[in-house]
Amino acid sequence: MQALNIVENPRFESEKYGKVQVVKSPQLAVDGLFLKAGQSLGPTRLPQRDRAVVCVAGRGELVLHTDTVDQRIELTPGMVAMAPQGTWHALVAGADSELVVTVASQFPVRVEERG
Repeated sequence: MQALNIVENPRFESEKYGKVQVVKSPQLAVDGLFLKAGQSLGPTRLPQRDRAVVCVAGRGELVLHTDTVDQRIELTPGMVAMAPQGTWHALVAGADSELVVTVASQFPVRVEERG
């Protein structure tokens, strides 16, 4: 059994976001992401998969970049949001709050970064 309490075992990094693989199977990938106050991740996209984002601690935003306008979804503990396949998206920790989220996608996952 693969399991990890990411609230009790945070993996914050000083230079960039922290990441830990929680679950990986032939069908599913679940990671814990850790952003210090003011840190961000992205924009990235999964061209062939949806990505579920679950906020487990802290505050921040999931920003969905669309052709017309950016959609900002506030993340607070318990909030679940989705980045649809092919949508550029970013995670941003609040200016005064760390952010701990889990992200889940169907495996295999191919992540593209906007350069």
